[in-house]
Amino acid sequence: MKYFKIFFMITLAVGFASCKKDRYPEFENSANAQFTRTAATGTTAATYNTFSFSKATPATTDAFLLKVIESGNVQSVSVMVDYRKAATPNVTAFTQKYDELTTWPKNYTTSLNALTTLFAANGVTTANIAVGDRFVFRIVVTLKSGTVISEQAAVLNAAPYAITLIYTVAA
Repeated sequence: MKYFKIFFMITLAVGFASCKKDRYPEFENSANAQFTRTAATGTTAATYNTFSFSKATPATTDAFLLKVIESGNVQSVSVMVDYRKAATPNVTAFTQKYDELTTWPKNYTTSLNALTTLFAANGVTTANIAVGDRFVFRIVVTLKSGTVISEQAAVLNAAPYAITLIYTVAA
């Protein structure tokens, strides 16, 4: 019985020690996006992660910077854009990949024309988008372990953790 107690205690100690190494690796080794709008041609700096593109001037550009705050275990980051109709602003109608990154930060410039071209295969054109439709930029993180993290907490969608960038269509 004495040997059983010693064996049990050793097994228990080894079990706790081995569990500690891989404790929640998806959270400890993840990344967060920081989308920050910058002053672009014809615009002034405004809210850090929202802007409106006008259907009347679809070539107007806006610039933003994407920083990725991570703990060193990130293999790549996909920049995704969700197209959401005004009638259902929290439901994604279509999603397209905008870019794939292995180094960051990165500066971008986009326009309503560029965004509708991105979704042209889905039938989205400048003529058929409606006022209030939204293009939402977000990231998908792939860790070196192969784990893909595609959603982040909405509570982080405030400065300085702007995990999304939203462009709304205006008249």
